[in-house]
Amino acid sequence: MSDALRIGWTEADVARRRGAYRLVLGAVLVLHAAIALVALFCPLVLVTQAVVPSHVVTDWVRIGGLLLLALTLFYAAGWLDPLVSRGPNVIGVAALAGAGVLLLVLGGRFLGYGLAELLLAGLLGVLYWRLMRSKLMSLPG
Repeated sequence: MSDALRIGWTEADVARRRGAYRLVLGAVLVLHAAIALVALFCPLVLVTQAVVPSHVVTDWVRIGGLLLLALTLFYAAGWLDPLVSRGPNVIGVAALAGAGVLLLVLGGRFLGYGLAELLLAGLLGVLYWRLMRSKLMSLPG
């Protein structure tokens, strides 16, 4: 088998894995952006979902929404070109896992959110690892 055929096949594998990673990451970015916007502009919706007793907490929910939006915008660079923007992807997966652990520690109604964040972090971590490994294997020599 010639090198051109082998590299062409592995580039196709890279493209397929890149597409899968971008699909899942795009869905996560849209979900987080939506939650962030709800937290910023309609914090009572999230407060009533979490059964937080005081209306003063809405300010903290807004701050959390702003931080989630900032993380989403930071992570978007990794969606645009995951092979070049490695930092945002690695930091983003770690941040999702950290958020998941924090939500699990908070307990109560946050358990489901924590499990979801950990599941998404694991899925994105595996997909990104496979993409990077596939790209590395596609390089000649």
